[in-house]
Amino acid sequence: MLKWVDKHEPETLARTRYMMHLKDHLYYKLTGIVSTDSTDQSLVFINMNTRAYNDELFKLYGLEKYRDRFPQIIESADSAKPVQAGLAEELGLSGNTLVTNGSMDVAACAVGAGVVGDGDCSIIGTAAIHEMVINKQYSDIRLPDLR
Repeated sequence: MLKWVDKHEPETLARTRYMMHLKDHLYYKLTGIVSTDSTDQSLVFINMNTRAYNDELFKLYGLEKYRDRFPQIIESADSAKPVQAGLAEELGLSGNTLVTNGSMDVAACAVGAGVVGDGDCSIIGTAAIHEMVINKQYSDIRLPDLR
């Protein structure tokens, strides 16, 4: 999507400060913290071994000029923060109400289905996203030649 907008609506990107998923925008509005979870960025821009952005991937896709618009990565387990004080009061919430940025739906579904141990796998619905837990670094995995 970003590549398409870069090509067809560069003026839109010129006005854009952050590239966020909806859940990340809601987290920002509730906590004031701009961030995302590694599972959402795992599809395109991060190294899953380090769970950090990979600048080489931005270059490969020709999108390096937008790298600074991607939010910091905070893992869901580390993201529990209180709702902003004034907002908590306005919403009728306790000042102790915590919000997390959450993981991508597919990753969350796998955990919810119990796909957590080495070799566990799942096939998830219409998105045709297939997952398997592999207790190895990605660089150690050798995929078969299917040609």
